[in-house]
Amino acid sequence: MTEVKKRKFLFLYLNTGSGHITPALRLKDSIEHVYNKNDYDITIMHGFSPKQKFARLFFESGYHASSAVCPAAYSVIYEINQLAPVLCVSRILSTWKTLPYLQKYIQDNGITDIVSFHFVLSPPARRAIRRLNKGINFTIIATDPFSIHRSWFEVKDADYVVFSQQVKDLMQHSFGISGIQKCWREQDIKVFPFILSPLFKPVGDYTDLRTKMGLPLNKKIVLVAGGGEGLPNMMQLISHFALLDFSYTIVAVCGRNVSAFSMLTKFSKMYPKLDLRVHGFVKNMHEFIQVSDCVVTKAGASTVMEVLACQKPIIFSTYIHGQELGNVRFVVNNKVGWFLRSPKRIYEKIQKLFNDDDYYKEICTNLQKLSIQSGNEELARYIVEEKRPTS
Repeated sequence: MTEVKKRKFLFLYLNTGSGHITPALRLKDSIEHVYNKNDYDITIMHGFSPKQKFARLFFESGYHASSAVCPAAYSVIYEINQLAPVLCVSRILSTWKTLPYLQKYIQDNGITDIVSFHFVLSPPARRAIRRLNKGINFTIIATDPFSIHRSWFEVKDADYVVFSQQVKDLMQHSFGISGIQKCWREQDIKVFPFILSPLFKPVGDYTDLRTKMGLPLNKKIVLVAGGGEGLPNMMQLISHFALLDFSYTIVAVCGRNVSAFSMLTKFSKMYPKLDLRVHGFVKNMHEFIQVSDCVVTKAGASTVMEVLACQKPIIFSTYIHGQELGNVRFVVNNKVGWFLRSPKRIYEKIQKLFNDDDYYKEICTNLQKLSIQSGNEELARYIVEEKRPTS
């Protein structure tokens, strides 16, 4: 009797925001939920070796600093890196020490399947597979659902997973050009729904949930949040609400932004008439979204899809030009949210939303039609069943 070789998956990520490691974790959970854990080993690994201190500083610390402190600078860097010569230099620098590190790990651990969740890691992973000359499955999951950087598509001989037909069309008709017209084959690009936790879903009656969280049952709630790092202009926004005698409950989730948490906690004591509930980093974000009536946030892909999956209206107070522009357009074009930079305009929009029943119902109807759902299990079946190593 022939012994069946155990599949060993390697999921690669970098710490440039949670938008790369979170999908990796969720896909791992889905595979282990659908299939027998004993049949598969799944390792989620940072793609740079511990010795690559400069690479980690440049790609990770540089990303966090520029996107949080100076989004305009990040946008400029984002656009410059679309240029072919810059991409070439970036690829050489990121591959130099990453390639031998990945090659050794793949060989020593008998990896059969590799899934890249970060564009920087895809070229060295592809080259490592070629050097080893083994039939290792290689899949690239482009984690940006609408606005996509061309560096995602530097590897031509790979299978791609994208989260919208828009990105697939862009790949084939714009990024498929390399010297001569060279587009991906239809079977190389698969479109799946976004990777979401199944916890993000609409709830019809949130009475018990609000009671559990100590929130008022008969009062509109505005959630102000911005992912793990919080919302950049949160203090400015909420102080403006206080000056205008805001009559609704505000739940502010500051994430890891300790400074914002401290300032808002003090602010809530200074303005007791403002019903402000301040939280730091939370692990039950789905519940905070589910109990809210409107969400003020930034335009990160995961946050957008999570709010839409819970069918809540979105107001964007900020976004990163280039990377997050497509997310904003998707929400605005589907008439389920707005981009309003001014705190005054955000205040006015919330007033209209909560005081005009027909207007609010129209937005809710649009959210129901959009019907954002998780593609986790569908993607898990593709990775496990449709893609099998050739040797």
